[in-house]
Amino acid sequence: MTFKMANILYGQRAPLAIKSIVWFQTPEALALQLNATRMQIDHFNKANQKIPKFIDKSHKETAEKLKLAIAGKLPPERVNEFDKGEKLDPGEFYKKPIYLLVDRECGSACEITALYFEKHPYAKTVGENTNGNIHSNNAAVLVLPNSKVRFFHGNVFRHLNNGKMLERIGLTPQIRIPSGDDALDAVLKRLKSELPEY
Repeated sequence: MTFKMANILYGQRAPLAIKSIVWFQTPEALALQLNATRMQIDHFNKANQKIPKFIDKSHKETAEKLKLAIAGKLPPERVNEFDKGEKLDPGEFYKKPIYLLVDRECGSACEITALYFEKHPYAKTVGENTNGNIHSNNAAVLVLPNSKVRFFHGNVFRHLNNGKMLERIGLTPQIRIPSGDDALDAVLKRLKSELPEY
């Protein structure tokens, strides 16, 4: 949905925010991932609910990959590279202000959405720094046996096209709004002056 929205507002194929994704496939990483899907399955079983097909499928696929990794038949990493797309035609851009409201609760997919609009000359991010939860995801889980403390570890790493490392830093908005102030109010005031006909 994010990419589709970006394509519409660019008037063409939007530039990708992600350069590549690295999937970790070591026996340790896959064992943690298998543990995460096992915990999800246990949750549904305890609640007497049907296990969603995608979780069951993911669990079975991860179990098979783990067997291959233990046998040394799987590379430790799988990398998906993405092209940057064609040169942008500025004549096709949506030519009215686009404001993306962001704050410290904006992470992961929200941050990727904001990154899609980095090269759009009419788009601006407004608010405060985002969460900084963009490079790693697909959380694998380890529960420590005595304390029952849960340890989450990302099994995926994303390299961004802009070359930045934003983990735990987040995206800095182009228009900063002090914490506690309403970013939507600030945007509406700006729009009244930029688009008086509305």
